[in-house]
Amino acid sequence: MNVEIHENVWDALADTEQEAANLRARSALLYEIVQRWDIPQEERQAARPDAPSHQ
Repeated sequence: MNVEIHENVWDALADTEQEAANLRARSALLYEIVQRWDIPQEERQAARPDAPSHQ
């Protein structure tokens, strides 16, 4: 079994560097959108009870 170490999860998931860059950009954009909604973590968690908690 070969163990591969990647710089981040997007590099691990993507087949090409361009695809990884696209995933990183989309992830950063989504993160900024969620942060600007200014919804408390508790409310976000309540909206998605199946989502894992990051506390």
